[in-house]
Amino acid sequence: MTDTSTDAADHPPHPDCDTRTDPDTSEAKPSNGAPGEVPPEEGAPEAETADAPDMTAQAPDVTTGAPETEIQDHPSAVTPRESEPVNRDRASEPRSAGVPVRVRTLVIAAAATGGWAAVVSFAPVLVVVLLGWFGTTDVSGGTAVRFAVTGWLLAHGVPFAAPHGQVGLVPLGITALVVWRLVRAGAHTARAVATGPRDVPYVVGALGIGYGLIGGVAGYVASTGAFDSSPLRAFLTAGVLAAASSAPGALVETGAAGELWRRWPEPVREGLRGGAYAGLVVLAAGAALAGLATVMAYPDAVDLYHGYHAGIGGGAGITLVGLIYAPNLAIWGASYLVGPGFGFGVGTHVTLFDVSLGPLPAVPVLAGLPTGPAPTAVGVLLAVPVLAGIVAGVAAARRDPEREWRPLLGGAALTGPVAGVLLGLAAFASSGPLGSGHLAQVGPTWWSVALVTTLVVAAGATLAAGATRLLDAKR
Repeated sequence: MTDTSTDAADHPPHPDCDTRTDPDTSEAKPSNGAPGEVPPEEGAPEAETADAPDMTAQAPDVTTGAPETEIQDHPSAVTPRESEPVNRDRASEPRSAGVPVRVRTLVIAAAATGGWAAVVSFAPVLVVVLLGWFGTTDVSGGTAVRFAVTGWLLAHGVPFAAPHGQVGLVPLGITALVVWRLVRAGAHTARAVATGPRDVPYVVGALGIGYGLIGGVAGYVASTGAFDSSPLRAFLTAGVLAAASSAPGALVETGAAGELWRRWPEPVREGLRGGAYAGLVVLAAGAALAGLATVMAYPDAVDLYHGYHAGIGGGAGITLVGLIYAPNLAIWGASYLVGPGFGFGVGTHVTLFDVSLGPLPAVPVLAGLPTGPAPTAVGVLLAVPVLAGIVAGVAAARRDPEREWRPLLGGAALTGPVAGVLLGLAAFASSGPLGSGHLAQVGPTWWSVALVTTLVVAAGATLAAGATRLLDAKR
């Protein structure tokens, strides 16, 4: 095929030559019969004929080749270098989901977000310890800081050995802060490295290892004081907690969470939704009950405060200790409503109809614990889990009135196990030892709470869903 730009250079235009512009195509076409004009070949690209009107421009030197713009217009003259797409802002574009993240960027992002999560969650523990330390003269500042590190590890589920025995009752208020910051760390790390769904394991693994190293160092620092913690257990526990907590944040940030949710069958999604709702309702009712009991026992709590003679700073520290253990009391209240109740010492139990307690620590937050069986009229509180299941079942039936019976009842029945697992895990996390001997067992029995919640919520949700469907069909 002959290059028309080269022909134009070898055959200059005739003085009598004129050009016409086709209004439909905006292309300049030479008049018929012009001397020295080489007509374009059939099938030639429009870019070649578009360059034809510029007949008065100086012809390029054929020895050096045509200009770059003319070469790019010609489909057969594109060089390999010019055929590559130009990406002027390659860093700003998201990478392909299958390309592994860059190690250096991932390590820096995970170290920054995980380290910030550790700092934010350690700050309130340090404040509580320092408020108590300011009122003492026989404890050094270094010992106080090491004890704060020990308390921070306890919030991650790492027990420590004290002179009176092993302490493993987790302050869930700090644990909730740790989990929240780690969820955000997963989201921020995924956003920093522009990952796709396939890169979520890289983010979770990097945060798990990095945060585990922070926990291991903290365990080593804590083990040098009077309260001994295991650095290896601190590394493993902190790493597992970081990986489990950061995964939801990374999944949501990369869009994988929504895709995974849509893949579940409708009955499973309905069961997860209803079970989470029922479990949270029972936990909220337990929190309200624990708060009400503490308020009603306010005079006894004030007497316990006065017995410490700790001053303003010490009193503030005692109050903060009660606040960081408030979620534990809320879960104990939920276990109390479900039926199995909880214990505060070996061989003790606290339920609606029977209370057996031994000596209690002189802590104001424990002033609201029941001292005897509740009145018979208060037994209606046992209906709270059933009502939570009924509400979940009605909502499932009303959400999709055209749903068939089998998926409807299947999703309602699954509400019970989901709520049972949720409350069982909460009961497990809220229990632990406060020393040896009598205080070696504190909190609810997790498996009994999970079993009773499963049966009660499943029954309420299934019956409510079926009844609602029948009533709606008669209308």
